[in-house]
Amino acid sequence: DDIYSDLDLGVHHRAKISKNSGAEIMTPSNYLPPQEGFDWGHVGNTMTAGAITYYALEKSIYSKYHWVDAKGIIKSTQLLEKGANGKFIRGVQGFRNGYAAAGKATSAYSIAGKVVGGVGMAVTVAQWVRGDITGIEAGFDLAMGVIGFTPWGAPISLIYFGGKFLYEYSTGRSVFTKPGEN
Repeated sequence: DDIYSDLDLGVHHRAKISKNSGAEIMTPSNYLPPQEGFDWGHVGNTMTAGAITYYALEKSIYSKYHWVDAKGIIKSTQLLEKGANGKFIRGVQGFRNGYAAAGKATSAYSIAGKVVGGVGMAVTVAQWVRGDITGIEAGFDLAMGVIGFTPWGAPISLIYFGGKFLYEYSTGRSVFTKPGEN
């Protein structure tokens, strides 16, 4: 005595009408296309971008040009150099200690960035070996990952991986052609 009807209008709705109950409308959660397995590409992109972010964080706190002291004040490494008279400024040993402490504090970011970046690159290689991505995409991803560990390349690499990540998530399409696609 039940009546079922499915209409294909882009989104499926099902109405169940029984003689003993009112209409019951069910909307399945099929607005997004079902995922066909886990997408390691997003993991690899995220890991590599995370590694570059760790690198940038490290360099924003401690570099050969500046450091951030315990009070959050940015100090120039020029304070550590001898003045025009050939003498150090007063209190330079305290600045040297602060510079060394900032270097030690950021070493954890450096290690984490290298580990996360290595995992991201390993995911890229695994995708290529499995045939999930082409050699061209793997080459670009690996090259941009390596470039991201240089001071001048970190922003470029972060833009590449961030843009790729946002494009693929927002459109559902890949930046590069996948194996078997024309």
